[in-house]
Amino acid sequence: LGPGIEYSSETAAIAAAASTLRRLYFAEGLVTLPAIAAKWAPLGVANDPTDLNQHWTPGVSAYYSALGGDPSRPIQLATQDPVPACGALSAGSGRPVVVPWSGRPPATAGPGMSEGGDPVTGLPAAIGGFVFPLALAPGGAARYGDDFEEVGAPGCYGQAWRCGTRLASAPGTVVVAAAAGVLRSPSADEGATGVAFWIDRGDGDRLGYGPLARYEPGVGPGVGVRPGQPLGAGPGVLDLVWERRGARINPFPLLHATRPADG
Repeated sequence: LGPGIEYSSETAAIAAAASTLRRLYFAEGLVTLPAIAAKWAPLGVANDPTDLNQHWTPGVSAYYSALGGDPSRPIQLATQDPVPACGALSAGSGRPVVVPWSGRPPATAGPGMSEGGDPVTGLPAAIGGFVFPLALAPGGAARYGDDFEEVGAPGCYGQAWRCGTRLASAPGTVVVAAAAGVLRSPSADEGATGVAFWIDRGDGDRLGYGPLARYEPGVGPGVGVRPGQPLGAGPGVLDLVWERRGARINPFPLLHATRPADG
């Protein structure tokens, strides 16, 4: 909050921001990011001559998503899915293990792309050399579900769907390249929906990752990566999206065929 406001600690600053939200926004029924933006950063106002306020909602939504929230829902924690806190999911101990796909065809619900089907053949979609995007130490846990059609950003096929899979793990879990390719930056619109970078395979396939908490040295746009190569550490929630020829494919069947989710 500010400018020109100083706080004695980060805890005090967070408490002041929470109090401001409660008194000046929640009390008026403004509980979603677009509704808050309409009061805090409205469009077309005199003190915003260069229209910077248009970036407030997508920008804050991207940060909110990176922290594990769903920006399409009210922002109170009671309306959000539980996300792992420190210790809520086991990090395991020992050397992280990369789990490759065995080649067994994924079990899809049907030929549709939202069911895990290839957009051309309708057969179960897969990627040669695919590995699970999290390298977990023995005893480490990863939880995820078939949430492609859950309501949430970014939306696809004319629906307000998540269009990807959200994986929960212990904060600090090693995130690896799920396939060989070249790292690419997202467009402004893609970044606003939470895609931090793409692994471009060069054959019409690309995998998009949600923001990481930390990146390995040398990881950046234009860098080639191999399957299982460490990219950084996750914040506890990782969003994975999969595009083939511009169409979003549900990654859940391939993920589940590689490493089934922990209960």
